[in-house]
Amino acid sequence: NRAITDQYEPGSVFKLITAGAALDLGLVEPDTLWYDSGVVNISGWSIFNWDSSANGLQTVTEILAKSLNTGAAWLAEQLGPDRFYEYVARFGFGKVTGAGLSGEVPGQVRTPENDPENWRPVDMATNSFGQGITATPLQMAMALATIANDGLAMKPHLVREIISPTGRQVIDPEPLGQVLSPETAHTLRQMMGVVADRIPTYLLDVQGYQVGGKTGTASIVTEDGGYEDESYISSFAGIAPLEDPVLAILVKLDEPQGVPWGTVVAAPSFGTIAQAVLGYMKIPPQESKLVSDLQ
Repeated sequence: NRAITDQYEPGSVFKLITAGAALDLGLVEPDTLWYDSGVVNISGWSIFNWDSSANGLQTVTEILAKSLNTGAAWLAEQLGPDRFYEYVARFGFGKVTGAGLSGEVPGQVRTPENDPENWRPVDMATNSFGQGITATPLQMAMALATIANDGLAMKPHLVREIISPTGRQVIDPEPLGQVLSPETAHTLRQMMGVVADRIPTYLLDVQGYQVGGKTGTASIVTEDGGYEDESYISSFAGIAPLEDPVLAILVKLDEPQGVPWGTVVAAPSFGTIAQAVLGYMKIPPQESKLVSDLQ
């Protein structure tokens, strides 16, 4: 079951975790300004944006909308290692989800506590945008569902009830803890709405519903610890409908051919799935609503 056995570097989808932590602690607001010079220098290492851009004065919302690596590293710096990795753990990374499926792996999160000899400040910077850290697809989907669920993490499970000759055993939902405040989760969803609104409709258009999401394009790690050339994992993490979510969907594509960007290859699949499932669940279409107040 690749949803629980395949570890991968989630890439820019993980910026939701970094931004959520900074918002939840009151360190930033969606419109907090920050200057993007195009590079962040940490301990002799230089971190650039995915497109090598330098964008000048930007808001925290723009960090997600433009997927700025430098902005995610800046947010992590505001958090510091203790608080950053605390939220990473609270979201469920670095440990099994407890879904009850055999073969589940915990992923790998290197911190100053669990690997003091090898951890460096640049690790937190790259972790902030989903590199140098591994997760399973189920962990990433679980974190996404936590944001959709007003910040309350729930243990994932597949069985609603067990029916036997002796009766029925109902599997009750099991809360794992409040990761973000409901207010922070709502704010983060609105920012995800801005991200989705900026994707061209020919790539993402769930007719009748407003959705939120985040794209990701991550390099693939080689056996010697480097990265493969021109080989990527593309993803889109989305929720629908935006105002009252019932779906959290992670689309992950390994080594897509041609254009690798999550916006191009994963977002259309999310839209197709969400459109079909919302109809199947008989979720009524919403009135048109914009999230322009965050743009």
